[in-house]
Amino acid sequence: MKHNYAMLQITAKKRLPLYMLLGSIAAIVFLVAYVAANGTGEGPVGEEFVNEELPPPGMFPYFLKPITWLMIVVFAGWFSFLELMKNQIKLLDDNWRYFYAMVLFIIVAISFYEILYNFMYWGAILSKQPEAALDPDSVANGFPSQLYQVNIVFATKVGVTIFACAMYALVVIKFSSGK
Repeated sequence: MKHNYAMLQITAKKRLPLYMLLGSIAAIVFLVAYVAANGTGEGPVGEEFVNEELPPPGMFPYFLKPITWLMIVVFAGWFSFLELMKNQIKLLDDNWRYFYAMVLFIIVAISFYEILYNFMYWGAILSKQPEAALDPDSVANGFPSQLYQVNIVFATKVGVTIFACAMYALVVIKFSSGK
């Protein structure tokens, strides 16, 4: 019963972060459903998130790729979630705080490596293409198997999103000590 009361206090005191979190979840579901409904399911993983524009050009003066919209709503949702959880994070035992910080640091390090690798791979592939055929959105990494290629724009933006979210969570955990 006490736990439910605490959640009601969070809701009453922090309505905007709660609404942003719920809106972000709804937007993520919409984006994934939109891409799934409009995609073919063929080609490299993530290609549908890169080759579309939302809203379609001409309908509105501003449009972005679904992967960029996805990054934006994940950032907003993660930021809002951590804002809602700050009081609970402050109550964490030092051992749990250490454990979460260590896991987040590992995620930050691995995602940073993946971002660097993707940019180097991307640059190497683009430098080999003739100038007339230069299309950075079509680059895909087929390693280790050509059966499961991954679009590099998609992979890089997912890596940046993971890196930024993990870095922010690490900062929140390290600087929200309850002492």
